Order: sequence, then C-alpha cells, then structure tokens
Amino acid sequence: NHQSEGDPHAVDILISKLAGYSALAENMIFMAGDRVREDALVVPFSLGRNLLTVYSKKHINDEPERREEKQLHNRRTIKATESLFKTGGTCVWFAPSGGRDRRSASSGRVEIAPFDADAVETMRFTALKSGTPTHFYGMALATYALLPPPETVDKSFGERRIVKHTPLALAVTPEINWETLVPQDCLEKIETEAAAIADPTAMRSYLKNAQRAARANRITEIVSTEYAGIGGYEQ
Repeated sequence: NHQSEGDPHAVDILISKLAGYSALAENMIFMAGDRVREDALVVPFSLGRNLLTVYSKKHINDEPERREEKQLHNRRTIKATESLFKTGGTCVWFAPSGGRDRRSASSGRVEIAPFDADAVETMRFTALKSGTPTHFYGMALATYALLPPPETVDKSFGERRIVKHTPLALAVTPEINWETLVPQDCLEKIETEAAAIADPTAMRSYLKNAQRAARANRITEIVSTEYAGIGGYEQ
C-alpha cells in the first residue's frame, strides 16, 4: 500500500536503520507517480531515491492533449521494468492501488485503497515475460501521518499539506504464490458463473477479468491483515 510521498524514505529508514538491510534499501527502485517530478512540494521527498515514474489511471486523462505522451511514457517505464526483471537481482517497490490510502469519512480509519487488478496483472505479466524467476511479496506500510494526502483526489497542485513527526511501521508478507493465491472455491465459483454465459467471447472475457479481480482482491486482503497487525487502522 502507499500512504505518503515520503514512503520511499520511510521504507529506507525502516529497512536499513532498523532491519539492518542497508544495501537492499539503498538499491531499491520505487515506482512512483508523476507528482514526484512535477509537484514542487513532493519533489524533495523522493530526492536520493531510485525511481521509475508512471502516470496513474486517475490522472492520465487530466490533460487530454497529453494523453498519448503519458501513455508512451508508461509503456517505456514498463519496458524498463521488464529489462530490470530480466537482469535479475533488483528489488522494485510498486503500489497497485494507483494512489495513496485515505482516511474513511464513515469509519474514521485509514483504510487501504483496493489494489487495481490491471496494475497487478501488468507487473505479473511483465515478470513472466522477462523469463527470469521473479518473487513477489506484499508490503504493508503505516506512514499516513508523515504527510497525509488531501481528503479528495485533486487534479491541480498546491493543496494545503501538513507534515508531522510520527511513528512509522512496515510489515512484509510471505512470498505470493500465484498458483495457490486464490482459494479453490472462489475459482470454482468464477468458472461456474462463466459457464452460464452463452456467448464464447463474453464468457472468456468474464473469466479472465474475474480471475484478475480475484487475484488483486486476495493480495489486498493479505496486505490488509499485515496492516492491521502494525496498527495501520489506528493512525
């Protein structure tokens, strides 16, 4: 999950200073949104970190005249990611929610934003395409109070932001096994629902999308469990 523009430095501190993995922290590559390059407030929070940048689905249409440019940039980033996976030995951090977690107006808790199925599948497919064994782990972060995001998703820069001195927490899940990730009963339910669709094309489309959604939802659940364990909801 992703809670603050300060996450790259928060992860560095937690991994290098507390866990003792300084080389891992120093060489980790963070996949970040375009704001780390374009928002004057955000830029300092990513200085000194290794970055790959993408335009999120939430903002790719903000400027229609730049849509093609942004899509080209994202394709280049995925190509660079594939090259890194192919070489091996690289740790890449990415947040498949496509944005930061926000405090729920109804519960008052800082909820994990659901992981986007397309984002999860893009990274999974990129890893498969590289031909090199790639290992996926979920990471739960509790860094919200460091630099809380605005209450709404805004297109423009310059929102009022408050930086705080706050405890930080991180937890890493066991390795994700794609073959056993989704419970069998869930897969059988999806197959049964797909079999009831008469049109073959529509049936295959439903099956593919439902399986993708199930994988993303299951990873969200796994990370959420770790998040609860580090007190994320009580921030």
